[in-house]
Amino acid sequence: MTTTISGAFPVANPVSRFLQRRRGVSLVDFLLYLTLAAVVMAGAVLAYNNVDNRQKRLQTSLLVNEVFAAVSDLHRNGASYGSEDLIETLEDAKMIPSKGRRSATDADDNTTISIVTPFGDNVAIEGDGNTFDVTIEAMSEANCIDLVSNYADQDSEESSLAGITIGGSALTMPATISDISAACDDDEDVALTFR
Repeated sequence: MTTTISGAFPVANPVSRFLQRRRGVSLVDFLLYLTLAAVVMAGAVLAYNNVDNRQKRLQTSLLVNEVFAAVSDLHRNGASYGSEDLIETLEDAKMIPSKGRRSATDADDNTTISIVTPFGDNVAIEGDGNTFDVTIEAMSEANCIDLVSNYADQDSEESSLAGITIGGSALTMPATISDISAACDDDEDVALTFR
């Protein structure tokens, strides 16, 4: 669009000239778009990882609850949990939770059954007379706090929990959130002792 001033030469509209020059995307524009896309993608990946970790922590808590229920159900009529590894006993009774069950066969075709959390931490279940321990090996600090906090401020009547041991140190029952947070550290074994 041009404008004519009376008696003068036609003058181009400055807005029109600006729009004519902006037909393509400049390198700076492209880099800005690329940076914005990278930030959005990084945010999406971070959000997905947070949701995924939250889901795995919930599954770990559910696994511990299912193991507790299976051992309690299996020994309902028995006076003692014995003093051995209870994973084999649970396997023989077909009571190991399927989402945590792993089997491995060695070169001699011997099959070993284990229980593993969604994070890949091994779970041990040991009888100790009138109690049994569910031990999750080498938990991360965040996972330790999340799992053990489920039992915070509960006495043994409310949770069937007789004790909590983190990294070899027993917590005073009922454990508080601050006790749990202070005791949890990366790569610590967490033992929950149930009645």
